[in-house]
Amino acid sequence: MERASGVVVYCLEHGQPVFLVLRNAKHGTWGFAKGHVEAGESDSQAALRELREETGIESVFLHPRFEARDRYAFHADGRSIEKSVVYYLGRVRAREARLSKEHSELRWGSASEIASLLQFPNLREVLADAVAFLENSTNARPDWDTALEVLLGNDRESPQLWQRHSIRVSEVAHAIARSLHERGQDVDPDEARLQGLWHDIGRKFGHGPLHGWEGYLHLQRLGLDAHARGCLTHWLKCRPKSEVLATSGLDASLVEQMFREVPLETTTLLDKVLSLADAIVKDDQVVTLDERYADVFARYGESPWLRRNAEIARSQLREIEALLGRPVLDVVRG
Repeated sequence: MERASGVVVYCLEHGQPVFLVLRNAKHGTWGFAKGHVEAGESDSQAALRELREETGIESVFLHPRFEARDRYAFHADGRSIEKSVVYYLGRVRAREARLSKEHSELRWGSASEIASLLQFPNLREVLADAVAFLENSTNARPDWDTALEVLLGNDRESPQLWQRHSIRVSEVAHAIARSLHERGQDVDPDEARLQGLWHDIGRKFGHGPLHGWEGYLHLQRLGLDAHARGCLTHWLKCRPKSEVLATSGLDASLVEQMFREVPLETTTLLDKVLSLADAIVKDDQVVTLDERYADVFARYGESPWLRRNAEIARSQLREIEALLGRPVLDVVRG
């Protein structure tokens, strides 16, 4: 039996997966990047090599818990040959791929668009498995012990200050969201708690200006992207893309990528709860907004970006207190 392996490649656009397929130059059929496993190669090594050779893609994240297996027979040189194929699911940053001489065309599309191109039922099943995996990963929420392990790791016995800050933000976000939910607002207290816990997880890798993006990427690598939005919304304070491009000083291509991968233009009540929760926790203590931003300005200077952060936080405070019908600090310190 011949062995082959390949990759079902996708990127995220506005939070939705967009898949890549290639059209075989010889047969005219559509399929995923794949090829023979060579001597001494593992299935995953072969899949990555074939992906690189057929599309030029070198940077891809393979989901460790996904494998789809296909087996079929075909005729060549007057004999029947059985082939076993294992497909991995790989995420790339954007629609960037090139054609090799083996293919005449490539196309990106939604799951339904790609399914309509795939001639063989077994490939449509592979695609369906990939879609189901992504949907289940999106909906799954880890238990609290697992969530703490992701945050603390080896620091569980003696958390660092930024980790204690994250735990307190989680508690504050949960309290605010629970009170809003009790008043009929569409906000999930448990999701607020989880995103609050992980909002600053990028600080595992440093305390620089890109910690929000680094945190998002870290959770994405762990297959936890569904709960990584707070890394970006607390960092950008729910600003629209136009404002981030104009005032942040971030590279424009990075801003475009963030807003392409995550639907940040649509701000939710949970986004505002998390942003406000972060704004009223100084180190690991709940404080007023005035106290928090006096400390921020003393530490980092009163830049236009930080002054705008304070304005946004005050606006979010007014909005949330109007929904609560009482002061946020009363809810939190309750």
